[in-house]
Amino acid sequence: MSDNYSNDEIFDVIGRSEKIRNEFKPYFTEEEMNIIKRRSTDNVVKNLSAINDDLDLALAICNGGLVYRDDKAIYNLGMTQALLEVKIEAAYGIHSWFIRRDEEKDVSLYEYFSNVYFETMFGEKGYRQLFTGDSEGFMNDFRKYGATDDEILNFDRAINNSLFKGEYNREDFEMASKLYKKVSEGRKRFEQFSQEETLETKKKTL
Repeated sequence: MSDNYSNDEIFDVIGRSEKIRNEFKPYFTEEEMNIIKRRSTDNVVKNLSAINDDLDLALAICNGGLVYRDDKAIYNLGMTQALLEVKIEAAYGIHSWFIRRDEEKDVSLYEYFSNVYFETMFGEKGYRQLFTGDSEGFMNDFRKYGATDDEILNFDRAINNSLFKGEYNREDFEMASKLYKKVSEGRKRFEQFSQEETLETKKKTL
């Protein structure tokens, strides 16, 4: 992890929380933001002893972010941390430890995912799920858009390797690019079908 918070940063953790939450505003109503503020403040206070940096803080605000559960374990997804880094940078103009590590390198897989892939794969709904920790809804949509459980785990494994180890792996890039295209197209088809189904239902009720 990055260096621990300074005493001043710990003292201002509520103010720092507000700056991160401000990055969520485009995706929520004012009423929803008020609910998020109350819930996230409780989370931050409850977990204060475990918060060492802005990434820890953002995870607490987001109910731990998106996690993956199976029969054996619970995984805190690398996808979550890669995406929250973008919001931390926007909030403070500073980089998390893994961005600083990779400053002199070519664009990494986790940067592609955060800045290019996510928006097209999951759209506004995906951001809402991320920022509220709605892992179940996110994973259900991931599958609805065409990804298998193995593809999801391999995708996140590749992002984790990129994020935590700073590794470049051509096979991972190719796999992630392929899944990005598959899920993006699947999302378009799913949303189009949902809209057509809604229109048909409205016609029948007229």
